[in-house]
Amino acid sequence: MPSNARTEQHARRATRGAPESCAVRINAGDTGFDPSWSLHYPDLAEGRQGAMFTYLNGGRALFSSFYDERTRFDTETDAFSYVGSNNWRIWGTDLSSNTASPVERTDFNGGAFTPIVFDDRLLVMVPGGEEDGYATQL
Repeated sequence: MPSNARTEQHARRATRGAPESCAVRINAGDTGFDPSWSLHYPDLAEGRQGAMFTYLNGGRALFSSFYDERTRFDTETDAFSYVGSNNWRIWGTDLSSNTASPVERTDFNGGAFTPIVFDDRLLVMVPGGEEDGYATQL
């Protein structure tokens, strides 16, 4: 069996039965999840999983999407090694239209980001660049 087929087979086995990544909502004043709303990252990010959902304002949000096609999966690799690897991109989404796309001017990065609102500007600090270093991208 070719190595790509083995890799895909291993990835399917490793995630069998696991829920796909998503974001859920708790309405103001409630303590439980709103069953009428969820955001499924694969529906927005070309089938990719996601994390780091951050609501901005006006029905806009950011999230990180993991580009599994940029790496290999095997039984010897610790699953946590993918966290913080430069195989993530930040996507922006319009929640009212349920559309999303990669944020321009940000490259592949470590997956985490810190949004900062300053006056009427949104600045996003993003880990990226060298595997062991960090850079700020706007």
